Amino acid sequence: MEAIAADDRPLDDLSRHTKRLALVVYLACARPRGFHRRDKLAALFWPELPDERARAALRTTLSRLRDDLGADLVVTRSAEEVALDMSGLSCDALAVEAALAAGDALGAAERLVGPFLDGVHVDGVAEAFESWVDEERTRLHREVVQALVQAAHRERDAGRLDAAIVRAERATALAPLDEAVARLAIQLHVAVGDRGSASRIYDRLRDKLAREFGIAPSAETASVVEALERSVPRGVPTAAGRSERALRDSRPTSVVTDAMPEGPARLSLAVLVGGAAIATMLATALTMTALRRREGLAASPLAWQPVASHHGTPLHLIGPSVVLDSAEDALLVMFGTETMHPQRLNGRVMRLVGLRGESMTWTTVETEGDRFPAPRWLAAATLDPTRDRVFLHGGAFGSTSPCSSDLWMLGGAGPSQARRWHQVAQRGPRPSARASHRLAFDAATNRLLLHGGNDCFTVHMHDTWIFAFDDSTQRSGEWRLVAVDSTDGAPPQSAGAAVAFDPARARLIRIVPGAGLRATLWTLRDLNAAAAKWQRVDCLDAPTSHFGLAVAVEPSGEVLWAFGGYDDDSRYSRDVWRIDLGRDERAGCRWTRLLTDDYGPPARSDATLAWSGSTRALVLFGGAFQTNSLNDVWRLTP
Repeated sequence: MEAIAADDRPLDDLSRHTKRLALVVYLACARPRGFHRRDKLAALFWPELPDERARAALRTTLSRLRDDLGADLVVTRSAEEVALDMSGLSCDALAVEAALAAGDALGAAERLVGPFLDGVHVDGVAEAFESWVDEERTRLHREVVQALVQAAHRERDAGRLDAAIVRAERATALAPLDEAVARLAIQLHVAVGDRGSASRIYDRLRDKLAREFGIAPSAETASVVEALERSVPRGVPTAAGRSERALRDSRPTSVVTDAMPEGPARLSLAVLVGGAAIATMLATALTMTALRRREGLAASPLAWQPVASHHGTPLHLIGPSVVLDSAEDALLVMFGTETMHPQRLNGRVMRLVGLRGESMTWTTVETEGDRFPAPRWLAAATLDPTRDRVFLHGGAFGSTSPCSSDLWMLGGAGPSQARRWHQVAQRGPRPSARASHRLAFDAATNRLLLHGGNDCFTVHMHDTWIFAFDDSTQRSGEWRLVAVDSTDGAPPQSAGAAVAFDPARARLIRIVPGAGLRATLWTLRDLNAAAAKWQRVDCLDAPTSHFGLAVAVEPSGEVLWAFGGYDDDSRYSRDVWRIDLGRDERAGCRWTRLLTDDYGPPARSDATLAWSGSTRALVLFGGAFQTNSLNDVWRLTP
């Protein structure tokens, strides 16, 4: 970040003092624009000083800014408010916003020369300032990319394909990991007969995803490329140079600014520097500094331990069923669809040993039986640890196929022996066919609990069922729908809720995100009563949004762990949370974000999180980032 005078003369003194320059940027860019209260500014930039000393430091800094910028550009209103006179200043971040407001997506992209305040570290500021920097960085980048995509759609709809390609190509340069943007650019290139450029964009996306995350493009992107290539005969010449010519001819011309007014010199604030980056993908130094100062967190960050990379799995899968055998510290990964061949369902059951830090080994579990479950994805699975048996319910048989409602048991065996499949006979009314639901085993009562899911199309379900086995063979049993009394309230029917079962108190726990609202926690108890009741638990410090959280509960039932998720702006998280939930819901709960180091699992949603009681560690498997599925394994000892 640097400050430059209107005559291109660098203002070295201001540039060297990062806190002084950061204050200028905040006064210029923070919303609502205009005047800001001195007490708020003092708390943001000198949070560790007593109030009077912080206000004195602010007065000194403002006095020096008047020397840097000119006395007329730092203005006050009453004794408590201060602002900048922007008539004598310019700021490239504001220029990006002005171009967006004018509908000039290319102009906005031209002015977005890099992330907001990229690489700038300001000592001694409050976490709120650093959060503001992160939010502005993400917002500006996201809005420019969205404007380019919308402009590309408008140009395409108007028949101006070359102009659409220019805007789509610029969007792919700013968001090289966004598959939706890449698909748009590919489609536009093929529409003008330029298969070579379409292939180049796909290859670039594929290579970058592999290099950054060890994953392949999604099935949707792969199918688009295959379909588009089939639509153009290979012998037809392609317009290889058309898009390059369009890019050259449509490049925005340099903008001539208004004449400099008389009086104080105009100051240009170069707030955006460096290359373009996606702020949601990696934790920045600013974010880590803020986390270290967060009240209640450890002074030293916790370290994630990698167990298996995405490349280390025998198959790259979407929607597999995953359970943790805590006694052996081994993962069982079943079924799912293959990322490179989305219509091909995986019929294998795989076992990963080595979660405790010893040598990691994937093996294929040999299975036998008179009948076998059909391969599927998004099925619910759980473990009976007392008998080393895995239960599997429902799931989908393809992207457009209906769901299943069958129930299977995979019998226990030694690591070198075959496991045996048995179909469990279900009597009476049963849960409707579904996928993406949750299944848990209650060892104290020898029964299964099922909650939620969807019908493989658009209908989301929020019902709860109990399956009571007839005997210890667990070969048959009967379902019962849990009746719920909602007169005292019930959790909102959100599709992105997280669900866990607390066996210690036989209660279901549901964490419901809300767009821009703090997540709410609900429990469902008295499952054997004539009517169970939902109880909302009042929680302190719960995060906002966080759709697709992964959750795990300790055997005591008093501590939950949560990881990842995404907010209503599709910003993905890699945060780890501890949720302290006591025996009595009326006592409330508290969310605490753990401090972890930069190295660890990338941000994601809908991962599988399990608590290993034998090692008192969290085990994380897979999940999704945007349209990409992950198959990596990590371990964290909190």
